[in-house]
Amino acid sequence: FMRDIRKLLDFWEIERGHEIKLAVRVPATVHVAENSALDAKTWSKERLVDLVTVTARWSSLDTDMPMEEWIAALKNESDNQDIQIGAGLEVLFRSNPSYAPKADSIETASGAAYSYLSRGADYIYLFNHMDRHTKMSYNDTDYNLTLNRINSLENISGHIKRHVVTYRDKWAIDETPYYALPATCSTGNTPSFKVHIGTISNRKDRENYYVILGENQNLGGEGVGIIDSGTDCTVEVNGAECEYMGKANDLREPTPASGNLKFDLVKYHIPAAALQDGYNTVTVTCADGTPRELTWVEIYVEPITK
Repeated sequence: FMRDIRKLLDFWEIERGHEIKLAVRVPATVHVAENSALDAKTWSKERLVDLVTVTARWSSLDTDMPMEEWIAALKNESDNQDIQIGAGLEVLFRSNPSYAPKADSIETASGAAYSYLSRGADYIYLFNHMDRHTKMSYNDTDYNLTLNRINSLENISGHIKRHVVTYRDKWAIDETPYYALPATCSTGNTPSFKVHIGTISNRKDRENYYVILGENQNLGGEGVGIIDSGTDCTVEVNGAECEYMGKANDLREPTPASGNLKFDLVKYHIPAAALQDGYNTVTVTCADGTPRELTWVEIYVEPITK
């Protein structure tokens, strides 16, 4: 099928006197694409396609697609450095498929794009980011800004970036779906989360960094799960303790939502020296022994204003 399409395009390139590129969309991981009979490796080896967009299926923007695996498979192993590999950002945004979907914003799109461009993506592709029926949070103000901002690391730098733990919504037939959230934090159970934030080693003197947690405040009874102080839950990033900063309930959308559940948001300051390029590990400990259900985890990056 793909060979037939390529032959057809080759014919019309001659007829019309210009190049006609072929773009395809594939699932988030190489093995899931192969399991779905999408043989992108062969397409690349035989120069059948020009652009491959790696993306979630539809239910949420996936913030941790392994671009390195795609680059190895389609560029290095296929001996095709001309192929372009992009990261596709879905407009829906949530941390678990059971939660109500929200739309992404310029801050979450910037965070995901910054991470993927740092990981080697050649371009960013926006799925379902329209201006009417499916649109971003704060669409009237953010839409045009997003289109002009997330096309390069340089343009994104110096702006707020939100690196949120979401999930993968397409799995191989023999795989069991895995979701990092919700996660229970209790005595003897200390959850940790890997969050990819891109290249930041050259920006630490210009940015502030925070962990933002969302939790089900009514786990175990009304108000029982609320985090009110640094002695309730401690947070570490790469082993360094973070300072409790109070509530973050003024955070712009997207934030967690699920029916009648009440979610609370709290903020912890990350020492800049603790952070590293790429993945950073966020660990949450219930210091007071009260079980808590975490529903949201992100690393929030904001420029220092002078």
